[in-house]
Amino acid sequence: MLMIIGLGLFFSGIMLWSIGREADQSLVVALLTIGIIFGPGGLYFIIKMNRSFQEAELKKVLNQPERILLRFPRADGKGEIIIANDALFDGIKHYPFKTTYEHLEGLRKEGNTLFFDMNVTVGTKNFSRTRKIEIPVQYQYDAEIVYDKLKKMWIQNN
Repeated sequence: MLMIIGLGLFFSGIMLWSIGREADQSLVVALLTIGIIFGPGGLYFIIKMNRSFQEAELKKVLNQPERILLRFPRADGKGEIIIANDALFDGIKHYPFKTTYEHLEGLRKEGNTLFFDMNVTVGTKNFSRTRKIEIPVQYQYDAEIVYDKLKKMWIQNN
């Protein structure tokens, strides 16, 4: 909420500045300062908090190897994919299978690709997104086992 107010103040300051009346200069400075602190500053804080949360979740799964069902390098060589029993990790990005804001709705396997169909809730809005994971050839057999296990754990029981 503060971020929205901050952005409103920031844009109000820009509009007043564009008018260019000298009497408004101190108000312009105040609006821009408060707006920059709470607007973009709030957005930066939210992004930083989210990044910290994702790093903490990755550390948790790495410290509990029994949760990891499949782990392999990304096709582009940038990081790795971890399929855990309760989440998908694509590099540092964390996609939980069952939370209040996101849950696994469907799982498909087509050739060497797994598709994780996620239902996402933001406020009162629901939407779906699909995470596409390319499985390297040497992990195909393990991926088939993980696919069957995840289907039983998440899709058939939910």
